[in-house]
Amino acid sequence: MLDIQETTTTQFGNLCDANGYASSCGHANCAQARCTTTECPLMLEVGKLKSFAKGDVIFWDGDTADCVYLIVSGVVRGTKLLSDGRRQVTRFAFKGELLEYSQHQHMPFTAEAITATELRAIPRRVLEGAMNTTSCLKSLIMRAILDELHQTQCQVMALGRLSAQERVAQFLYNLRNRIGMSAAGAFDLPMSRQDIADHLGLTIETVSRVISRLKRDNKIKLLPFGRIVIPDPA
Repeated sequence: MLDIQETTTTQFGNLCDANGYASSCGHANCAQARCTTTECPLMLEVGKLKSFAKGDVIFWDGDTADCVYLIVSGVVRGTKLLSDGRRQVTRFAFKGELLEYSQHQHMPFTAEAITATELRAIPRRVLEGAMNTTSCLKSLIMRAILDELHQTQCQVMALGRLSAQERVAQFLYNLRNRIGMSAAGAFDLPMSRQDIADHLGLTIETVSRVISRLKRDNKIKLLPFGRIVIPDPA
């Protein structure tokens, strides 16, 4: 587990005005202004900033869940090993997203850095205490939880009802929307095809065939360095 810098609830309070909103973020009511987790001074002033190289384990399945992790930069993969040795990729997490804020006493999956990653580890007891007194922080965390729930619902639908091609196409479309794209319409594909296969319940061969078919049908364009473009419909 990470060595967490001790942080007190008082440090949250010092950043807030009398109404429980962040006085240093420039908004009179940052819950309504829809600040993000990476913009909120309440999130950035607590915990300890940690760096991880590609392939590093951030926490293991079964570790004590005493911290919440805010991704400052990079991409994280959540994995679960089944009893027969198969791997399920449970989620991908990106900049501004939270890793494992729940009521579980132990981490339900292993988190690994897909790319060079920075995150801020926040003691869960500190965050929960501050949410009781800080209105905008509570709203911010609730939005993060609902966003993750939406991603989970999309995943359940994909595994249960969509064909292999539909699963891969939906995954690429949702990925573009989550991480953004350049002015030329390109976005990075930071995870491997094996990661995608283990996330979508497919084999790597099927994922490769589907990507080739999407490229052949001009549904996607594959660029150097793992970048992709999804052309606008004609």
